[in-house]
Amino acid sequence: AGSKAGWTPYDGREVTGWPVGTVIRGRRVMWEGEIVTPGQGKAVEFSEALPV
Repeated sequence: AGSKAGWTPYDGREVTGWPVGTVIRGRRVMWEGEIVTPGQGKAVEFSEALPV
């Protein structure tokens, strides 16, 4: 019921706990609600809208 996809691999299972962090490519980027690593990406630049 908690998935917009309409299904979940956890259907019928009771899960307890809460995530404490996010790891991307082996690096902690968020831990216990704090961002702990500087951003690694770059800003997306948008050009003007294309004619329709």
